[in-house]
Amino acid sequence: MLLVCAAKKQLSFLISSLFRVNGHLSAARHLSAMSEAPAANKQEAANDAEELQEGKARILKRGNDVFYNEAQVTNRDLSVAVLRRFIPQLAAEKAEGKIKQPRQDGEPRKKDKQKGKKGSNAADAAASDAAAPAAAAAQQQGARVLEGLAASGLRSIRYALELDGVSRIDANDLDPSVVESMKQNISFNGPDAEAKVQPTCSDARLLMLQSPGVYDAIDLDPYGTPVQFLDSAVQAVSEGGLLAVTATDMAVLCGNSGEVCWTKYRSYPIHRPYCHEAAVRILLACLESHANRYKRYIQPLLAVHMDFYIRVFVRVFTSAAEIKASASKQSYIWQSQGCDSWWLQPVGQQNKKGNSIKHLPGHGPAVPEQRCPESGSGFLMGGPIWSEPIHNQEWVAGLLQQMDTEQANYAQYPRLKGILTSVLDELPDVPLYYKFGSIYAVPAAEGHLDKCVPYLRVGGVTWCTFALQCA
Repeated sequence: MLLVCAAKKQLSFLISSLFRVNGHLSAARHLSAMSEAPAANKQEAANDAEELQEGKARILKRGNDVFYNEAQVTNRDLSVAVLRRFIPQLAAEKAEGKIKQPRQDGEPRKKDKQKGKKGSNAADAAASDAAAPAAAAAQQQGARVLEGLAASGLRSIRYALELDGVSRIDANDLDPSVVESMKQNISFNGPDAEAKVQPTCSDARLLMLQSPGVYDAIDLDPYGTPVQFLDSAVQAVSEGGLLAVTATDMAVLCGNSGEVCWTKYRSYPIHRPYCHEAAVRILLACLESHANRYKRYIQPLLAVHMDFYIRVFVRVFTSAAEIKASASKQSYIWQSQGCDSWWLQPVGQQNKKGNSIKHLPGHGPAVPEQRCPESGSGFLMGGPIWSEPIHNQEWVAGLLQQMDTEQANYAQYPRLKGILTSVLDELPDVPLYYKFGSIYAVPAAEGHLDKCVPYLRVGGVTWCTFALQCA
């Protein structure tokens, strides 16, 4: 009996052990399959990657892992062209001494420095002589560029491969997984891209605040509004440097959500035919406002509306005296509610007497009466907007001439040539515009259409690119 019980126990032990072994084998097979799956998936993803080429840059696109906007090819082509013209210009200005670093807060003025040098300090002179070669070497190193929202890194890679005179490009994004994909794209483009493009994972605002005056060019191409980046951007750009800014929130800027535009840009839009140009001028006024807080001001080189967005290129300079004229560069809009007539009222004005300039509030109201003289209706008041020229037409002419010699570099060259040619045909000192149909309407009804024709073109110059786009 005891033998039978022992045999049963041994048999039970063998059966349970067998099940355990089988269980462990099954688990091992399952773990092995799980460990092999990522490698297989990774290989499958690599095989499924789509190679995209734009300009000299190539990127790998795997499904929707990183945002790539094919519609922005025109934007990127224009940006490359602008920087190809701007960077050598900035380097030449620095070499000629035209760009000087502004005096920092708390730093003694030049006269104070000269007073402090009485008694001739040989050590200071020697230190100054030693610093001069270092400054010259820093200028010869090349420009430093920041792409604040780089995503796939395509734009930064194009800058690295297609721009001369660039020493480093910081390609930044907030998403770590996106930065990993960006690193793969940079490596995919070889050592030339790897040597110049430095991927970073950070909040663009924090990165710029930590780099005051570091970047010779900053490119901000967000989805939506750029306003949250502007305050740090105007501090991070170097003296005379370039800010390239895109805004895609056109419904806000064009007046469909005026209260939202006011909270973001501190300007009230009016939804009228000139709304796209007004959107550009609102963004420029916003940039000027942010720059003024740090004794800086903007000089627009080029500002355009294309497709679903606006794009502006401005230089940033520092001058406590120049920013006093900021109010005279901006205006409010008085818009008739009964027709397309409008008037501009400058926010400020300058009273010049000899070498002295006195800055005063602007006169108003700009409207001739309490009612529109054309329709008898009341007015809407919008703005303030930038009312100075939005292009440097001489600079744009040089840009177009350069692009004509490099047509093969730009897939969107025909379209860009049309846009820039229209920019050159604009009246530079005439903000906003009327649509041709509005000009025709009243005289046509009264049988005086022939009187309109001479006013449509003044000296062979078109009123506005924006009007041609919207007509």
